[in-house]
Amino acid sequence: MIRAATIEDHKAIFTIAKQSAYTKDFGHMMFSGRAQYGLGWIRVATEDERIVGFTCVRHKVRSPVTKLYFIGTSPAVQGRGFGVALLRDLQEQTPHPKIVFNVALDNERALKFYARFGAVREGSDARYLFFSIPGRR
Repeated sequence: MIRAATIEDHKAIFTIAKQSAYTKDFGHMMFSGRAQYGLGWIRVATEDERIVGFTCVRHKVRSPVTKLYFIGTSPAVQGRGFGVALLRDLQEQTPHPKIVFNVALDNERALKFYARFGAVREGSDARYLFFSIPGRR
């Protein structure tokens, strides 16, 4: 099940985020402050009411895109479809036609994951590749 996260979910989400070098910055207040929970920008995947994954986004106001900052799942459930469910949920929940995100150059697993969704490369810098996928149709 995918649902909006609440501030009470923060500890469980942060525990998952800390388990990956690519999501460890989730704890920064810019991403996981009380306001972000209130805006619905953080959503969780649950199994038997236990949080097993999350997304953290920002639906832009001045441009028609949603910025995906983090998507992560517990290592114990990776490969079981929770990441796919979270990304499909984001595509349904976004008010925008486009979702943008960065992938670290050395994150081969993420590159393969996003390729399944038809990710389009839009640029790069010394650390990241920049991509987009379709949002709301």
